[in-house]
Amino acid sequence: MKINEAYDVFSSLKNKSNNKTEIKVYNNFLIVLRGLQVMNLSSDKEELIEEFLDSIDLNNEEIKSRKYYKKKLNEFNAFLKKKFSFVYEGYYNAISVALGISFGSAIGAIFTNSVGISYGIFAGLFVGIVVGSFLDNRAEKQNRVLRKSKGK
Repeated sequence: MKINEAYDVFSSLKNKSNNKTEIKVYNNFLIVLRGLQVMNLSSDKEELIEEFLDSIDLNNEEIKSRKYYKKKLNEFNAFLKKKFSFVYEGYYNAISVALGISFGSAIGAIFTNSVGISYGIFAGLFVGIVVGSFLDNRAEKQNRVLRKSKGK
């Protein structure tokens, strides 16, 4: 199934649904698919993605549950991350900041009590932002960032 076709299927599923949690799952699929539409994918990458979309079995008229689509969304995201190293905007920044704060507070606690912890958190936050921004910019240059743009 083509990426555009899958986008249309999830758009129609979203429009038919009244359940907020279902709509959220459909929106998340739409965000990923829209990000893939915007990227300039090679034919090999596009073919592998289309094979995965075929495995979701969207052409089947049987109505599937929210749990099914949520599981498939997680599998799809894992597939994109593992196979192509695609990430969302700000992915590395979020991870680096969290790790920086954790390690900074731990290192600060070693040196002194309360003052050291606060300085450690600040230093870890700063280092996390710098490292995360660097990694996000590198992923951007390598065309590996899925944008969370709205609309078609």
